[in-house]
Amino acid sequence: LSPSVYVFYDFDTEALTLELSGGHSVEISEQGTVDFSAYLGYVDGISGAPGIPSVGFGSVSYYYYGLGVALTHAFTDNASASIGVNWYGSEEDTIMGDDNELAYGVSFSAGF
Repeated sequence: LSPSVYVFYDFDTEALTLELSGGHSVEISEQGTVDFSAYLGYVDGISGAPGIPSVGFGSVSYYYYGLGVALTHAFTDNASASIGVNWYGSEEDTIMGDDNELAYGVSFSAGF
């Protein structure tokens, strides 16, 4: 596992964000892995600020979460491609929406 803890503070919106995340890769071949990820976050900020629900004046807090899985193929030590699916949501109506969502993606990365 590769756990991480993040703490962000936005001085403009006075929003504090705490996030716990983790991931794990399972090798399926010499060049391929299946990568799993998960995160849980908490936001506490001013109501009506970008990305924070507008519920009048004052502060608001909510949780957000997500799970993902991706199939990755390494072409070289510095180049890989992946295809994956992510499920995410939050307990409040935010810029992420008010329901759980499913997103698909393809990526390519290379280092020089």
